[in-house]
Amino acid sequence: MKTPGKHFQESRLDAIPPIFRDPHQRLLYNFYPPPPITFPVTDGEIEQFPRFFSMKTVDGLKHRFRKRRSLYRQWSREVASNARRPGRGKHIFVLKPETMNRLLDAMESIQSAGSANAQEALWAMYFQGKNFDEIELVISKKTITRLLIRAERIVGVIPEDAPEGLTIGIPTIKLSYQMLRCGRDGIFDIQQYFRGRVF
Repeated sequence: MKTPGKHFQESRLDAIPPIFRDPHQRLLYNFYPPPPITFPVTDGEIEQFPRFFSMKTVDGLKHRFRKRRSLYRQWSREVASNARRPGRGKHIFVLKPETMNRLLDAMESIQSAGSANAQEALWAMYFQGKNFDEIELVISKKTITRLLIRAERIVGVIPEDAPEGLTIGIPTIKLSYQMLRCGRDGIFDIQQYFRGRVF
């Protein structure tokens, strides 16, 4: 297997997302300007997205760009709004692909028996959208979180002027995938909803 931290550079950054490979959808993809955060198309990425929709709904959205874009923008807005409520959202911020790569590279430098498995698990969650249960590795969520926090301290992802109380965790990785895929498949800038929470 390739080193997870190197996958972003090796991913096909100019690849057309599967949802836009239909000729009609491709015209829309070529018409709208790409969002400023480039989220790569990765082999093995989950097909059912969003996961809380049925496969029938997901299949329908593949051919209805305006509906898909509207739903994805609404969902992004709701997630960001909920994160700003008092006492909530400590894990809710978005990591750019290059930031995630830095975290994976930092994790590689940590002398720990579980760091390689943690890297692989985090890569699959962030770049492929997989749930923890779908990753066939012998590692606990607690170990992954501990190593992720250590890597964040090495890299310094969360700036001093970030909202108070932000803490990196597995929910951050999952949310980053979900929001960045929304932006990619809906062709819009998620940063307008997550101001001060995109690193």
